[in-house]
Amino acid sequence: MKKQALLIAAAAAALTFAAPLSAEAAQPGWNNIDGTWFYADADGDYVSGEWVEDVYYVDSYGKMVSNEAYGIWSYDDATETSTTTYYLFGEDGKVIKTKGWSLVDETWYWVQEDGTLGSGWILDAGKWYYLSTNGSMVSRGSYRVCNNPDADYADRTYTRYWFKGDGELVTGWYNYDANDKYGDWVYSDANGAGHDGWLYDGGTWYYLDEGDLFQNTTAIEEGAPERDDYDSYSEWSDAYDKYNDSHRYYFDPNGKMVYGWYHYEYTNALGRYTDTWYYTNPTTGVAGTGWVQSGGKWYYVNAGIMQRNTVVYVKDNEPKAPKTVSYDDYKKADGGYDWEKYEEARRAYEAAYAKYKKDLKEYQDKNYYIFDKDGVMVTGWYAVKDSDGATWYYADANGLAHTGWLNDGGNYYYIYHGRMLTNQFTPDGYYVDANGLWK
Repeated sequence: MKKQALLIAAAAAALTFAAPLSAEAAQPGWNNIDGTWFYADADGDYVSGEWVEDVYYVDSYGKMVSNEAYGIWSYDDATETSTTTYYLFGEDGKVIKTKGWSLVDETWYWVQEDGTLGSGWILDAGKWYYLSTNGSMVSRGSYRVCNNPDADYADRTYTRYWFKGDGELVTGWYNYDANDKYGDWVYSDANGAGHDGWLYDGGTWYYLDEGDLFQNTTAIEEGAPERDDYDSYSEWSDAYDKYNDSHRYYFDPNGKMVYGWYHYEYTNALGRYTDTWYYTNPTTGVAGTGWVQSGGKWYYVNAGIMQRNTVVYVKDNEPKAPKTVSYDDYKKADGGYDWEKYEEARRAYEAAYAKYKKDLKEYQDKNYYIFDKDGVMVTGWYAVKDSDGATWYYADANGLAHTGWLNDGGNYYYIYHGRMLTNQFTPDGYYVDANGLWK
């Protein structure tokens, strides 16, 4: 793109201004008041909202417009429509009408043959650029362009485009941060539109959101169930969770889709170290939730993240609550209700719900698991230590977190979902001391 920077002449050379004016009087012509230029007509009245000498423009407050793109509003009585036309004014206040690129206040504008500022797409020297409504060039970053501006607001659609620092439209790969180890990457298709969704390039899968590459993060593939498609919230929530667990993927700092185990390590500016282990299906790349057996040991991943130093509730086969009973299910053709059948169904629901609560408690008591600092499922005693001391946990030989009394070497402890209770009364009314012992 060939751009010619605007050379601004000094105001004193461009205009012969009147002497500074007092607040009580106005000299015909230009008047500088506290550093701002105003124009007075032959009668000494300040003008506003009009052109002066076909070169300058004073706004609705009477101030000379300078060093900016300025929109001048007009109204057509015949068509009853209004129009805003943008012009570009230099630092000396003169309108710029030379066709092509002009740089004003560190922003590039495109001036058309008629002296107005262009908007929309510009092809210059084989490269595409985009001008916003006021004629300024879009640069470094993304911009959403409306595809159907004449449609109702709710029906409008947009396409996201990416632009380099000099305003050139991005096609293909582009890195916005060359100083970063992994970069800040975007990808646009051949037509310049930011690529949305999956991209297979060079033997590697990537995922993008309107051109923005997913790097060192998870992405859930579009297409999740909509709430309106389900009668109840719980049904939709279950379907939504299942969809996510089968359509979630993890991408490394370079944006490449991860297969199998992946270890991410990070040290921030303060020297604090953190790390996370991820696991995705070695074949499909899906970062689901569930058990993983590796090297003869059991691990558990939640949304693809290996669980470490924690207790996990595994609800894979958790009992489901019965469907609630609604009056509308027993509405008759005449508009009334079959109350007898409704009461029968309500009683059946209450019985089913009581059984559900009992089954749920039994299930929960048998489906907590403990994982150590390396993510391995624990059996026996395990301590999680922090600045306040240690919290003790206990899992049975099958890996299930213990719930209830535990006799260990003649000492009695109370364990609740794997955690040993201390300094408190147990659910059945016995007191355990700071070491968890009942005496």
